[in-house]
Amino acid sequence: SDHTLKCYPNPFNSFFSFDLASSSSVKISDMFSKLILEQDMNQGLRKINVSSWSAGIYFLNIISNKNQTTNRIIKIK
Repeated sequence: SDHTLKCYPNPFNSFFSFDLASSSSVKISDMFSKLILEQDMNQGLRKINVSSWSAGIYFLNIISNKNQTTNRIIKIK
């Protein structure tokens, strides 16, 4: 199976989306490892509103019972 996760748009401004192949635990942290969001999400297309976030680099960590992926995502002003 394909373990890559496509986040789009990336870089993003006010929101980004990603498609979960299965129910997963989603964690997003900033460059300083501060946890910004932690949520269990169901399979399917997920859209995250990030308009209140500061510009910078974040890490999207997806943990399902089969695998774990981490994506670097970038918020622009």
